[in-house]
Amino acid sequence: MAKVAEGSDGKRKLRETAEKLAEDKKQGVLVVANDGELYAFFNALEEALEWLRNLYSKGVLRNSLIKPLGRREIRYLEISE
Repeated sequence: MAKVAEGSDGKRKLRETAEKLAEDKKQGVLVVANDGELYAFFNALEEALEWLRNLYSKGVLRNSLIKPLGRREIRYLEISE
């Protein structure tokens, strides 16, 4: 379920929010959207993408970051207007 993050401001907030939220997580996928205002955890990348598509289709997605969780190498995918 998506939640609202406090103190969102600017594009850099996506990564900062993702780092804080992912600290204790060992698996899954974290998605942070709209400068850190929204975030959600998913079991699979496909679920994360579906959530982002839904936000986009509603016209509310401004930017997003997808962060795979766990011990593998972490890479970021950012999408902005």
